[in-house]
Amino acid sequence: MSSGTASAGAPAAAGGAMEWTGSARNWWQLVLGAVAGVCVAIGVLVVLDVQDAASGTAMAMTAAGSLAAGLLLGAGALAFLWVRVGVDGEGVTVRCGAGGLPRARFRLADVADASRAEVSPLTWGGWGYRFRGAGRERAYVIRGGPALVLRLGDGRRVTVTVDDPDGAVAAIAAARAATTAGGRES
Repeated sequence: MSSGTASAGAPAAAGGAMEWTGSARNWWQLVLGAVAGVCVAIGVLVVLDVQDAASGTAMAMTAAGSLAAGLLLGAGALAFLWVRVGVDGEGVTVRCGAGGLPRARFRLADVADASRAEVSPLTWGGWGYRFRGAGRERAYVIRGGPALVLRLGDGRRVTVTVDDPDGAVAAIAAARAATTAGGRES
């Protein structure tokens, strides 16, 4: 269900902070994309096949429904096919899907703690970009399994399913140590 890459790069030149990138993929989203394609194809075929005015209204509604379902399913599939997380001397970046949206950047100074957790999509109400606790907790849930959990200084929590969250935790700790040692703590 998931595969991805995680790598710790050489220390960065500025401040000696470790750079890390990781990702997670959900191949089931490709199945969702294929279903979306079928819905769009049905909608187009129905539009092209309308031959008489009597059945035109029913056919138009069928076509509109198929096209709408296909486009919504397709957008969801592309948006949450994968997630990428990057850690550098400045902070943590999270990007999802084909367009890199939703995208979030968390400054290193705003990250109070980073840890690993096991996540189930059912806990968050499914796959995707999720909120709970009046927005105090949010998650990028691409699949179940290991996840990076960021606790921010203002009390908010951000959870991201990603392969090798331990590598991300270590990179955040190294970047914080380098920032503190370099006198750049803000």
